[in-house]
Amino acid sequence: CNSRSVSSILIGSDRRDGSWNGNSDVMILASLNRNNKTISFISFMRDTGVNVPNVGYGKLNCSFAKGGAKLLQSTLNQIFKSRLIITSQLILSAWPI
Repeated sequence: CNSRSVSSILIGSDRRDGSWNGNSDVMILASLNRNNKTISFISFMRDTGVNVPNVGYGKLNCSFAKGGAKLLQSTLNQIFKSRLIITSQLILSAWPI
């Protein structure tokens, strides 16, 4: 990303109360490029098996459940060998039943 580009992770969680973060059922990287006036999206598959830092092997959505956006960021950076920084997050919680 450059200074003309802004990226955020949109996280959809099944969190139903404040006792845990919930599993991140939806994880989408949204990038806005101001130079060419485009928006791109990358969706991450929640059930992808990954090594979650300081947790061990599990599904990608486990990283959010165990450590919120910060651990999800670390996990994605480790997988893609990138420097993704989560500057904002949108938590899409479950609708009350």
